[in-house]
Amino acid sequence: MRYLLIPLLFFVYYQTAAQVKVPDSGFENADKLVSHVISKRWKAAIRLTSDDVQRALSPSKLKKAWMGIEEEYGELEKISSLDTQHTAGGYTANYKLLFERAAFDLRVVLDLKDQVTSFLFLPLNYQMPDRMLGKIIQAEHVVVETDTFRMNGELMIPDSCNNCPVVVIVHGSGPASRDLEYGPNKIYLDLALFLAEKGIASLRYDKRTYVYKDLYKEQFDSLTVDDITVDDALSAIRLVRSNQLTDSSPVFLVGHSLGALMAPRIALRDKNLKGVILLAGPTMPLHHLIDYQVRLLLQDDGRMKGARKKMINKVSGAVEELDKGNYYYKEVSNLGPWGGSFWKDILSYDPVATTVSHGMPSFVIYCERDYQVPPASNASAWDGLVDSSDHVKMTIYPGLNHLFLYGEGEPNRGEYLNPGHFSEKVINDIVEWITETEMSRTKR
Repeated sequence: MRYLLIPLLFFVYYQTAAQVKVPDSGFENADKLVSHVISKRWKAAIRLTSDDVQRALSPSKLKKAWMGIEEEYGELEKISSLDTQHTAGGYTANYKLLFERAAFDLRVVLDLKDQVTSFLFLPLNYQMPDRMLGKIIQAEHVVVETDTFRMNGELMIPDSCNNCPVVVIVHGSGPASRDLEYGPNKIYLDLALFLAEKGIASLRYDKRTYVYKDLYKEQFDSLTVDDITVDDALSAIRLVRSNQLTDSSPVFLVGHSLGALMAPRIALRDKNLKGVILLAGPTMPLHHLIDYQVRLLLQDDGRMKGARKKMINKVSGAVEELDKGNYYYKEVSNLGPWGGSFWKDILSYDPVATTVSHGMPSFVIYCERDYQVPPASNASAWDGLVDSSDHVKMTIYPGLNHLFLYGEGEPNRGEYLNPGHFSEKVINDIVEWITETEMSRTKR
């Protein structure tokens, strides 16, 4: 195949769709329909529709469609950007629905009798930078296999590649696709395309927990971070080396968030990697980072004070138990979908010490506006190694958030759904670092 180019670290959500406020459009039945749908009152929603709609759409079909959206993109968090239109045949009300991992336009059409004649969920589309249009990049569908697990992926190769460097992209903590989609943004696709533009190939793949959605439930207490992240990254590296298009290429690792945290372990287990790039990787204990995130996200929200306090207390209680070594504490699920084996594994791991052990060239990157992995409490752990070593570099980039998108003002999770692209400045610096690392290696 050829292209003619056209999560999340750790969130804890406490608000349910039923508590999202529907803005007043002035069209009462449109607002009622949206309110009924997000509150899961399927029959009440269908009663507002025309006879033609009711013949085609039953309450059970509406429920199935909505639950499918929630399963794929997370719970609804906000409704915004309302506008309305008068037409010859009636009225149209448009809403923007922000889910945890995507954004949709919802268009509600009413006739002159105020009956809903249609309502459409329209995903916000990824927009490629104009300069990429018309460029040709080779892309091959591949399958990353670890034991019985199979994850689809894509090997993207510049048209002029001749043993060019290849980066393997390793996800953060959430059940992410190979593109890491947030609303109209595709963070890892951006990364792969922009690297290809600069002459560097890449492999990205769907995360195991994205493909096997029930894995956390089925193996809650037994899954380790190796199962979730490390083993599949090692399989992806082996795949690159076995592919005839890249079997002679130098291979680098790019880890993001949880993937960056575990990148030093991956490098320790595959010592033929040529270098490691860590994008927004935490160094503070993971459970303390989650505690910080929850308090930050909830502290300024005036709604649901009782529920907010209850959530904070649950998270703090789980953190205290993990500090005592009680990894299989029954309420540890308040910190995320990971059980005792995961916590026992990851809390005994030190990414900085592991970087010392593997000794590979490493480029550590943080973003100034990253509230999920704030540089102030994570970057300093690298200072000693950066000062004492000539093979570890660290840079903190101003204006960027956890997804390497530019923003202004107080950082917040809603900005992830604003259209944008992975920072070109960071891309250029990564390319320069890989080039210099390769030149230094080949001279030895």
